[in-house]
Amino acid sequence: MEVRLQHAADRFVSILGRNPKVSAYREANDDFFSDPELAALRKRYNDNLIIARKKQYDGTLTQEELNTIRALQTQVSNHPITQRFVQARAEILDVLNECNSAISELLGFNYAQVAAPPANCG
Repeated sequence: MEVRLQHAADRFVSILGRNPKVSAYREANDDFFSDPELAALRKRYNDNLIIARKKQYDGTLTQEELNTIRALQTQVSNHPITQRFVQARAEILDVLNECNSAISELLGFNYAQVAAPPANCG
């Protein structure tokens, strides 16, 4: 039985890997994390955010600095690569939910709930 289960799992993963939405997600994910322009923009945003948190703590954060952070956040969010990544991630979640439903129906319990690690340790 274990060998049959392994073959079924391998076949499932292979079929899932050929799904166009999975391919689109992989591409979007790769671009999101490797595009130099977007990476530089995210770095500027994160660097400004770190500085702002320190300044907020000591009470020296200015409205201009907040505006800069908001502008950078908007640029990151509205970047075409970010938009494509967010869309692809939503679509892949739909695919994975459909897979979980099919597997769960066969098994008679919610597979993802049992297989996934707890989201909160506390």
